[in-house]
Amino acid sequence: MTIRAFPHPPPAALLPAIQHEARQLTGAPGDHDELLDRIGSARVVLLGEATHGTHEFYRQRAVITRTPCGTGGSRPGASP
Repeated sequence: MTIRAFPHPPPAALLPAIQHEARQLTGAPGDHDELLDRIGSARVVLLGEATHGTHEFYRQRAVITRTPCGTGGSRPGASP
């Protein structure tokens, strides 16, 4: 068995993909509508973040957690 290590693409190569997927949160009531639509009727939703401890993340997670997800009414969970 051969195991190959693939290097991560340079940050410049990731920028277009991030820009395509990123959504600005403005504080408007519909900020999370697209995310909730993508969640759909999932039974479990896990939210995590890479910087652990940013108040911006925790504020947004609280908003999402208080919102029933999609049409299934599931509630998201947060991963530490």
